Amino acid sequence: MWWDTDLVAKIVGEHVKKWKIDSIITFDDGGVSGHINHRAVAAGVKYPPFPRSPSINTTYLEHYVSRTVGYLVFYIVLGTVVIVDISR
Repeated sequence: MWWDTDLVAKIVGEHVKKWKIDSIITFDDGGVSGHINHRAVAAGVKYPPFPRSPSINTTYLEHYVSRTVGYLVFYIVLGTVVIVDISR
């Protein structure tokens, strides 16, 4: 189920204001792995009140985006992380 992007923006905005956050790292439009909720988060912070808004009490909010890669690359990296973790 696709999350309501207005609600995502509202919730994230509240946390930005509460914690005086100046940077956000999110997924890109592809949601990294194509996951529908990852895509909804990306959409929710893509538009106002982000990246600038007096309503969230910040003059500038830096927005970084993780780039979606092909599934092969995604699972190779994921597999590498699991192997490294297991080998500790």
